[in-house]
Amino acid sequence: MLKTNKEILKEAELALKNKWGKSILVNFTYTAIVFLVAYVKKYELNFLDTIYRDIIQIVISIIITGPFCIGLYKYHLSIARRENPAYETMFDGFKDFKRGFITYILSSLYILLRLLLIIPGIIASLNYALIYFILSDDKEITASEAILKSKKMMYGHRKRFFYLTLRFLGLGILSIFTLFIGLLWLIPYSSVAYSIFYEDVKKQYEEQRIIIE
Repeated sequence: MLKTNKEILKEAELALKNKWGKSILVNFTYTAIVFLVAYVKKYELNFLDTIYRDIIQIVISIIITGPFCIGLYKYHLSIARRENPAYETMFDGFKDFKRGFITYILSSLYILLRLLLIIPGIIASLNYALIYFILSDDKEITASEAILKSKKMMYGHRKRFFYLTLRFLGLGILSIFTLFIGLLWLIPYSSVAYSIFYEDVKKQYEEQRIIIE
């Protein structure tokens, strides 16, 4: 029987017990790297140099996001499984750079093309929510296979995932009153909750495959 979102949230809290500190550090490290890539600027640049700088920042972001996602999802999935992942796990995606990079490019294109029609874009985002969990869980699966598998696994679960996301969106808005300091706890909390959601959906998906076969 599938877990309710309330049960998922409770389980995420239990999984993070005594692991909040390292989880916050992992997510803070990633956020700091993204900030440095996106916002560090050099002063007194001419127009052409500014364009070159912005292009370089975009290229670096595209290059590192996919591999980072694999490592971060792997880290939080390990916590959801009550393991004790090392801090360095967040960089594991760079050992699997090709898959991470290709997956990010493909999934981003699929979502952006559908976002032109808004609703299909939202549905696509939900369909591809499990991609990096799948990649971090299966070293043999290709980028295109992971994208297709995520879509299959999310069938019938999009609404539940959407409602779970709305909970975190609401908490994210409330973090404004803490000057966004609350995000330090919210990001690992949501990441582990999504990991538990993935485990729940994966179990049902594999059971259904066994029955069909």
